[in-house]
Amino acid sequence: MRRILAICVGFILITMMVVACSPKEMTWEEKTRQLMAKHNVEIDEIWHYELKQNHLLVFYEWGGWLFVGFIDAQKDNWEWKGRTTPIDIEKGGYIFTNEYNVPFYITVLLTTNESVNEAKVKGNRAKLVQIHPENKIWIAYPDEPVVNERYFEIN
Repeated sequence: MRRILAICVGFILITMMVVACSPKEMTWEEKTRQLMAKHNVEIDEIWHYELKQNHLLVFYEWGGWLFVGFIDAQKDNWEWKGRTTPIDIEKGGYIFTNEYNVPFYITVLLTTNESVNEAKVKGNRAKLVQIHPENKIWIAYPDEPVVNERYFEIN
């Protein structure tokens, strides 16, 4: 039920952002890039955007590393909250955090093995975002903080 509600809220927020943008206004992608540039965040490529509880998560690559940036995305006032520690794209790895003053916990796993078909965090299946055949991001929002890699499994 929470998942359906979160999807509906996400859809409504994205719809509101699209409707609110007139042809003269910047798109949310342009606004994101401008905000990140203002905070001297260097980007080679943006891989994925994720909206969670009025926060825009930006999964981006810079210098062979994957980062997740957090933006408090209120309608008229976007605020850069920070970014995670990096994951080496060639080796894969993980991020788990409850920092950056966001109202949720997030765990991100990056796998470079094409045969990985599932990831679980605290026993719950993580969402897959496939960037390239060899780069898979698994995203989970656990109810409690994950403090080390023993809380997740990759199959």
